[in-house]
Amino acid sequence: MAPGKLTMPISRKTLNEPSGELVEIDFYFGKLSSADAIELVTKHCLDNGGECSNRIYASQFDGARAASFEGVYSDEITQIEVTDDDLLAHFADENKRIVRVPIQDALGISRESSDVITFSGISAAASQSDSHPVAIVAEGWVFSTPGYSQEAAKAGKKCYRRFVDYCRRLRPDYAAILNEDSLPCCHDLKQGRGKDCFLDFFVNPDVYGEKLVTELEGMYADSYLERSSEGLYISTIAPYNPKKRSIARKEARARSAVVAKLLANR
Repeated sequence: MAPGKLTMPISRKTLNEPSGELVEIDFYFGKLSSADAIELVTKHCLDNGGECSNRIYASQFDGARAASFEGVYSDEITQIEVTDDDLLAHFADENKRIVRVPIQDALGISRESSDVITFSGISAAASQSDSHPVAIVAEGWVFSTPGYSQEAAKAGKKCYRRFVDYCRRLRPDYAAILNEDSLPCCHDLKQGRGKDCFLDFFVNPDVYGEKLVTELEGMYADSYLERSSEGLYISTIAPYNPKKRSIARKEARARSAVVAKLLANR
């Protein structure tokens, strides 16, 4: 992707990053390289009200942008100071692999820390032929801490809204809202990973076809369904849908394993 001018400024300070219990929204783009995918998500967050920290994190060596890797820390990571004039140039640099981008209000459920755009790890075999899912990671402690039910409801509502909006605009193959888990790439789905990842998720019919999407609508008739021309959002956990619908966790996990197989066998 060619460098361009961002519409939002870079922070003058280094933003605090999330820690402890986390929540994240993950996207898998089967037709994009890992480098193009993280650049796409970052630009979208900045164009929609986010503010980047003045430091991002990257691996730097000859050919780093296109080189295969398993996890964010597969190679040495260095801090890079950035401005609104040079951020996209760093993304385009063939000798840099951008792996962590702190952005205030990317997900928007915490004001105490920034969110972080980064990669989900993939297997060694997948790294040779597939792309990394991209994650927007945020503080998620309000969802499990007693006495914070109102805060959890507000955070869940915002997480749902951002997730659905991002999926419609970015058009990933599939995506999910996750707590303490990571979305697998398609290669790793085929190896049996991701059985518990599809509790609140999005599927793109342009990739998987109307037949599979219709099958999912029937499978989740008792859950929250939101269909648009861009795809289908399914939610089985109350905080992540506006009608507060949920199904028993054991049943939700059983269906998640079925979804993982369906997406793997496209």
